[in-house]
Amino acid sequence: MNAYAPGIVGSDMWDYNDRVWGGLLGTYEPGELMAEWIAGIPLGRAGTHDDIAHLLLFLASPEAEYITGQTINVDGGMFMN
Repeated sequence: MNAYAPGIVGSDMWDYNDRVWGGLLGTYEPGELMAEWIAGIPLGRAGTHDDIAHLLLFLASPEAEYITGQTINVDGGMFMN
């Protein structure tokens, strides 16, 4: 069994995080906090639903049959280990 750990992906959850955390952390305008977070991603962009889907399709394919017990970050390099 494997798992995936998505980073920032364009979604309602991240819109909520931007709005709520932006208010809690200071006087961020909508989108400013998200832009700050995205600026820290080495690939320079938020993930897309397709980015996640491509990994899941690979893991479900025969090409990944020898990969097991892994958690794979899908985050544009946000966390590297």
